[in-house]
Amino acid sequence: MAWWDFLIPFYQWLYNVGIGQRPGSTLFILSLSILLSVVISLVSRLVMDMDRLNRYQKEIATWNKAKAEAQRTANKRLYRKVKRKESYIQKIQSKVMMERFKPMFIYMPGFFALFWVINGFFNGYLPLIAGEQAKYVVVLPFTFPIEFFGSNLGAENLYHLLFVWWYAMTSFAFGAIVQRIFGINIGMGGLSAFQTK
Repeated sequence: MAWWDFLIPFYQWLYNVGIGQRPGSTLFILSLSILLSVVISLVSRLVMDMDRLNRYQKEIATWNKAKAEAQRTANKRLYRKVKRKESYIQKIQSKVMMERFKPMFIYMPGFFALFWVINGFFNGYLPLIAGEQAKYVVVLPFTFPIEFFGSNLGAENLYHLLFVWWYAMTSFAFGAIVQRIFGINIGMGGLSAFQTK
């Protein structure tokens, strides 16, 4: 008996309610990614000091604009002014990054545990009881030459996508929308404009 056997009744229930086959698996992962985006955005909204982040972002944007102007015009006076403020800007950029990481400490352990359980269902349990093709949760309407994300299967040779990649696609697509709804616009590096409502 393996230590993860306590999950088998849960996996059997998922399979019995139709999540083990398409379109149930497709819709389940889509719903899960939207739900997790909402939870992550809610935690972020509650934990981060949005007013301070918004103020910092305005300062950073103003400084970046002045720096670009100084470089473009070769204005030495403006360049010295920009240079004097550079260490302060780096400090508040660091604070913005730290503020962005605070919610991650709250939701990441639960996210990894949930991801481990769901991955165990789609890539461990499901192929054992329903066949190897059951691990593909969505069929894309085209073929794709790289087998890493899934596989070209069936008579039509359409691309069948694995759980992890379907989750990533839907999470990226809906995560940005959900963040905008919650007034959290976090770009790469956490340095996009923050909004408060």
